[in-house]
Amino acid sequence: MRSAMFSISHHISKQDQIHQMEREFIKHSMDRLSLPNITDETGPALLRMFRGLKLSPSSDAEEKEVWKLDQESMSVQMPDHFERYMCDVALIFSSEDNKSSAIRPRTDWILVATTAIVRKKKDQLYPDASQPSHQIYDALYYHFNTIIPAGSEPSMVYSVDYVLWYGARGDWDTNLVVVRSSSLLDGECWAAFPSMSVVHAARKAKKYTGGVYAICTDSYTWTFLHLRDKGRVSKRCLSWDDNIEDVIGQLYKIIGQAFDLHMEREKDPEAQQRMRDESLHGWGGDKSSNDDGRDDSDEDAGPW
Repeated sequence: MRSAMFSISHHISKQDQIHQMEREFIKHSMDRLSLPNITDETGPALLRMFRGLKLSPSSDAEEKEVWKLDQESMSVQMPDHFERYMCDVALIFSSEDNKSSAIRPRTDWILVATTAIVRKKKDQLYPDASQPSHQIYDALYYHFNTIIPAGSEPSMVYSVDYVLWYGARGDWDTNLVVVRSSSLLDGECWAAFPSMSVVHAARKAKKYTGGVYAICTDSYTWTFLHLRDKGRVSKRCLSWDDNIEDVIGQLYKIIGQAFDLHMEREKDPEAQQRMRDESLHGWGGDKSSNDDGRDDSDEDAGPW
């Protein structure tokens, strides 16, 4: 099952793959953008936006490199309480009709548990690193149900369920955005593709390097996307039941990369100052504003 899901995109031509990416970008932009209304001009405007990003599919060799897992990532052992919690969720939402209600607690728990494992491992590798404190910017942190600006217009923002930040949001210091499906998926999902593309473009404008990952999941099916510096897009779709080790391995690798990037930011005094400014004054460090760069209508938004 895994190999079929992995290789399906390469049964079609590169041009057909680009057309598929265009369709997915427009479709999910309309779903995730806070647009006041959809007009006849919306689709063409989004198409121009996509083409301006100059994205293209990765080669087979590039995909193999992106999704390759080292021995450490493949040998992650989840703690006993992880499986107990998953069993409790399955017990509460046991019927097929209630299965979609388990999406949020399962997704939250999988991300929390994997991030905790990475943190404990990295703390061993960086024993001299600063210890966690009241400052949320001392370590990796997630923001829930937040927004990503996609343009100068206030309505041009993408809603996402999780963003993993390793530094200042004004610096676009993230390598992962996650969209949690509200319903069960019947296959791959590109819902996180537009927001990932916007993050890539913003980082490129600042001349930052380093790929960006995106995930769309219902906690049972996991679609991983990756966007390289040069705009090459890779995809891998995995089933939790059939490929649990691979799902956890990919998460471990991505979150581990974010932690290493955070440690690099720790060495940059200017980046540290921007992170401190954001902790006091919000996204961008605007001292005249108390805006924290998130959707105030959502009480769940906040760091882990």
